[in-house]
Amino acid sequence: MACFALIAVNPNLPLVVALTVAFGAATGAYGAVDWALALKALPARQDAGKDMGIWHVSMVLPQIIGPAVMGWLITGIEKAGSARLAYALAFVIAPLWFTLAAVLVQRVCLSASAQ
Repeated sequence: MACFALIAVNPNLPLVVALTVAFGAATGAYGAVDWALALKALPARQDAGKDMGIWHVSMVLPQIIGPAVMGWLITGIEKAGSARLAYALAFVIAPLWFTLAAVLVQRVCLSASAQ
């Protein structure tokens, strides 16, 4: 990531291409291992498709809903007040989302370990 920051100081197309290839390969390897470990951890093979679908939706849906809700909130506050207030509130709300996610994941982990 530091290399990407250095590109901002000294733009260099061959370096950008090399970093993009390396970053893409690393991301692909991480994704493949992540899915493989998830498959290995599933409780029942016959429900693997359903379980993987639910897992994928649980990863993607918050990425769709979160920005939409925050976008509407920022726009509404910006029209009623100021852009500075709107973005300040957005950055105040972000840690609350992270805390909520941690609490919800903890409940899932506790129920999984109880089984």
